[in-house]
Amino acid sequence: MKRLPLLLIFSIITPSFALAANWEYNPDAPEENTKEELKLQFVNYSIDTTGGVLTVTGDMQNYGNGSSVSITGANNLVVGGKMETMYGRTTLDNANLNVTGDINTMYAPGEIFVTGTSSQNGSGKWVFQSGGKLTLDESATLNAGNRLDMYFTASVNMGANSTLNVSAFQILYENETGFSFTMGNGATINASGQTIKVKNFTLGSNNTINANLNILNTFEVGQGTTINGNLTANDLIINNGASISGNISYTNSLTVNSGASVKLADYFHLSNTITLNDAGAKAIYSGVEFWFNANSTLNIRMGNNSLAAVNNRENALVYTLYGKAGEGQTGAGAAINLYLSDFELGEDFVEGETYKIAVLCSRYAGVSGWEGIIHLIDDSAVADFVDGSLVHESNTWWVSVMAVSVPEPSTCAAAAGLLALAFVAYRRRK
Repeated sequence: MKRLPLLLIFSIITPSFALAANWEYNPDAPEENTKEELKLQFVNYSIDTTGGVLTVTGDMQNYGNGSSVSITGANNLVVGGKMETMYGRTTLDNANLNVTGDINTMYAPGEIFVTGTSSQNGSGKWVFQSGGKLTLDESATLNAGNRLDMYFTASVNMGANSTLNVSAFQILYENETGFSFTMGNGATINASGQTIKVKNFTLGSNNTINANLNILNTFEVGQGTTINGNLTANDLIINNGASISGNISYTNSLTVNSGASVKLADYFHLSNTITLNDAGAKAIYSGVEFWFNANSTLNIRMGNNSLAAVNNRENALVYTLYGKAGEGQTGAGAAINLYLSDFELGEDFVEGETYKIAVLCSRYAGVSGWEGIIHLIDDSAVADFVDGSLVHESNTWWVSVMAVSVPEPSTCAAAAGLLALAFVAYRRRK
């Protein structure tokens, strides 16, 4: 028996993709501008509504790993039923949709990819599940029109400077699966008053989020990011330049990094651990009350940023209107630990000077009862606690630190050389 040529064998065992096909508005043949349904499988297919409205009265489907459908044009692509992308990719390139049923994207690597500015003007919501994902290209905008439903390891990936406008989010089976969200630098979400609940959320810098966030794992707020809403996370890290307008809550720990300022809930009960790194003016502040729950810990790592609170209680590193220090208001095992390890000698921190820093201010209530939980933990290479520096006055706890001399490397080297010569002389004498 003759062997078939390898090329022919390959064509038999490999799924063949249909030739690229285009559907565009045809003013000369109106009947071609409407289809009862559109089932696309393993194809490269383009749809262009530039000339006029195209209509699918029933369902539209893009199916198959590697299948690619591109939609563009200023007029609507009207879909009377569902619009489904399964395994394949549907690209919205400055597209306008008017979909009545759900826009379903499912089964990895199923994807809706948005470039330019695209909109959904129909009543259908967006559904991503089982690895389905929404991707916004750099500087792209999606006016989703309706809500996004996320199931089973779905994901949203926003490129730098992209914008997602959506009426609401609904996240299902989040604890068991892990819907994820990623925002590139400068990306924006507009979903005012809504809550995004997600297991993993990764930000860039200079993001804007007009929504509430509920993050089930660790969440880090990047530099220059603005969150206009409430923020909840398991472990929360906030960097310099972040702005959060709503209340902040956390399960395990809150870390406020150098120069950042964070507003806590008005009636705030500290639980677990808060750490302030190189704490500056009002590194954390509470609108009304500040309590310490049992076994809670506040670590204040003071540094050059802390000099903003020198002789100024209004810039205290921790600021509240009514600190709670009475019986039953400070839990057993609570601790405030003060560190000096982040100080550096520089223009703002002069050797030999003593600085009186407002550490904790309770504007309208004395908190002398906190003396039993405040601990001066360590000095640094360039700063020392001054003896008796921990003072409570004007409803504020103050700490004095002094800049100390640090030998220059050349001085240390010279001293080491002298010690070595002395040792040699001693050995010769022996």
